[in-house]
Amino acid sequence: MKESYIFRSCLTSDVSRLNSLKSVLDELKLPYSPGDRIGIKLHWGEIGNKNYLPPIYAKEIVGWLKTKKLKPFVFDTTVLYSGGRREGRQSLITAAKHNYSEEYLQCPVVIGDGLDGKDVIDLSACYKHFEQVQVGKVINQAEGFVVLSHFKGHMETGFGAAIKNISMGFASRAQKQRIHADAKPLLNKEKCILCGECVKVCPVGAAAM
Repeated sequence: MKESYIFRSCLTSDVSRLNSLKSVLDELKLPYSPGDRIGIKLHWGEIGNKNYLPPIYAKEIVGWLKTKKLKPFVFDTTVLYSGGRREGRQSLITAAKHNYSEEYLQCPVVIGDGLDGKDVIDLSACYKHFEQVQVGKVINQAEGFVVLSHFKGHMETGFGAAIKNISMGFASRAQKQRIHADAKPLLNKEKCILCGECVKVCPVGAAAM
């Protein structure tokens, strides 16, 4: 009974949020022309991770864009870390398991930097840290983008949302590496209790006793 109640509560919550999303979409004015390709940038979740937006919201946006005679597609890029999104084909399998599929969404689902992560271009940035940035070629394959972001905790910024979804989400794997290059763990010797937990949880084996 408890599990059933939780499931019904989630459905009720999703319906309420979906109605809120519809109200927002009804008020938006799009600067696009009929026939334009519009990419919907989102994160379709990792295997075993429930912290991603349910695909029902993406499906609603797809339908809304189609009423404007636009051509939507959903995409994400490959990632640096090991898991269900590091390689393009596996990422699409992960997406489908979470119902981010062409069949459910009624639009193409693609990898923004190619199945091998090498379908990229360099853009002029002229900022403090980067004169150029490398991004997925998807940026040249659409006339516009809708960024659908979930809220998540982040160890450096407190939380990550739309800005991270664009900056890190459009970046190539090489650019993701550059962005993270100056982020290094520091050992506070006064507080370290030699428990070894850092070694145990480090996903790339960088920590050692």
